[in-house]
Amino acid sequence: MISSRSYDGLIVGGGLAGSTVAIALAQAGRHAALIEKSKEAQHKLCGDFLSPECLPFLRRMGIHPEAMGAETI
Repeated sequence: MISSRSYDGLIVGGGLAGSTVAIALAQAGRHAALIEKSKEAQHKLCGDFLSPECLPFLRRMGIHPEAMGAETI
C-alpha cells in the first residue's frame, strides 16, 4: 500500500525494467513507489539473453551474472 509520504517517483510494473529503476533510485537516495498488479512472480520468456550493453547497469546494482553461472555466447 502506498502511504501518504512524498515520493520522488512512481513506477508502474515490477518487471525487469521497473525493478531496475526502483533499485537505481533507491541507490541514489530517492524514494519511489513501485506498484505491480500481480502478487506472484511471472515467468516471461524474452529470448533468455542479456545483451552486453546491460552488464554495466547490472553490476552497478550489485548483480554479477557471471557469478551466477551466466556464459558469454
